[in-house]
Amino acid sequence: MTFRTFFTDTARREDGLTLIEVVITALLVGLIAVGTLTGFQALDRASADQRFHDQAVLLATQSQEQLRSDPANTLNLLADEPLKNYQHSYTTKVDGTLYTITQEAHYINESKPGSDCLATAASESSSKEDGDYLRVTSTIAWPQLTAAKRNPVSQSSIITPPDGSALEVDATNGAYPESALSGVTAKVKYIGVESTEVTPLEGTTGTAGCIVFGGIPATSTKVEITEMSGFVTTSGAVKVPVAEKTIAPNITTHDPVVLNEGGAITAKFTYNNLPVAGSTFVAFIEGGTSPTTEYTVGATKFEYQSSGEHKYKALTEPYATTATTPMGSSYPKGDLFPFPYNETSQTHKSKWQVFAGDCKENNAHTIDSAVADGEAVVLPGQTTEVSVPMTDLVLNVYTGTKSTPEALAKTFYKVKITNTECAKTSTPNNATATNLVHEQSTTSEGHLEHPYQPFGQEKLCLYNSTEKHTFTVEPELNTPTEHFDTIYLKEKINYHSPVSNDEVTVASNTTC
Repeated sequence: MTFRTFFTDTARREDGLTLIEVVITALLVGLIAVGTLTGFQALDRASADQRFHDQAVLLATQSQEQLRSDPANTLNLLADEPLKNYQHSYTTKVDGTLYTITQEAHYINESKPGSDCLATAASESSSKEDGDYLRVTSTIAWPQLTAAKRNPVSQSSIITPPDGSALEVDATNGAYPESALSGVTAKVKYIGVESTEVTPLEGTTGTAGCIVFGGIPATSTKVEITEMSGFVTTSGAVKVPVAEKTIAPNITTHDPVVLNEGGAITAKFTYNNLPVAGSTFVAFIEGGTSPTTEYTVGATKFEYQSSGEHKYKALTEPYATTATTPMGSSYPKGDLFPFPYNETSQTHKSKWQVFAGDCKENNAHTIDSAVADGEAVVLPGQTTEVSVPMTDLVLNVYTGTKSTPEALAKTFYKVKITNTECAKTSTPNNATATNLVHEQSTTSEGHLEHPYQPFGQEKLCLYNSTEKHTFTVEPELNTPTEHFDTIYLKEKINYHSPVSNDEVTVASNTTC
């Protein structure tokens, strides 16, 4: 057999190659089958996921429609649920799959995106571009989506309830420049147009210093601001008066609230720039941020109410070289509002005027223009010290008569000094009453124990229960120099005091 014959015979045999082709073909068919089945499974999963997603979209749409059809007060309650993160959740089962539906509502202001409200707003607006609207959101989740850690289906829309009104409480500190005040809690109550029951709402201002109560189905509300320890109004009160506000549909009504931490003033009584003992003084301001004239009485000792505003009553004893404005339990650092003061401002230049006495009429500079009252700028939570001038009332009590004075009386007599300059004054801010009577005694030398007095007219009454008689004189203390008055214990009729020429009234068998 030749080589060519052997090669030709051998080449025609294909038994082994056919087996290999069969194996390869089977492998390829298997791969194709697996791929096809895998594709079918993926397609089935995708179809199922799409069905879940489509159902979630449908549920979200239904939720949005439900929210949009809810009355304004229902939406407002949803938007006022801070304990539940302003959310409401429920579940529903469709074709064996449990869907969780979460509804949210938030009031926002278009003029300040990302903030609940605009604290510096100070006027009403009927424009929806400037007003507040309600953003409602519906999110849908199901177990497969949660397991895959994918985001839920979400839909949002905005609502301006046609029968709802908005109330915005704007809290500021009244400073210069003015700043927003956070942490102020406002309580709103209203009776809906289709209701007979009171609906309460509550919110607390954030960093923007305001809180919006939107979608109120009413035309009036009552607003109550919760007391903040240590904070006072411009009048020195610790509580903002409950206010009734008129509101209107599709309008944001603004309710401004001004609060700041109270401060105090300590007065140092002086005569000829030297420290002396005094009783009470007045801290008075006019032309602050409010048109109201403010004045508070400082004293060496106070009585405070046990509840409510914890109002004070200035006590006129004891005498001391310093006195301070009230510091009650609700205003531990003082009840004076820190009105802004700025040297360059044309509208914020007011300082507290400080002078000895019980009322504004004791203003020393008004009585004598040569006298300079003390001046103080009150700062939040701080005490400011200031010196206040006094006048000297020199009382001489003689044992004899006007013609025969004899010696100065060594017997101690009681002296009641009534501040008649303040007879028609108003009650001080945050006080229960005006206290105008100051009591002391004479010394063994026949003089006043505490001769330094505030400027203005006084009624000085000296009496002794044993001798059963009184002497009354009304001095006009209108200069920072000595004012002399003399009493003669043996005089029986009225007379004029030497030097001052003040009339002395003698009244037997009576007390002051």
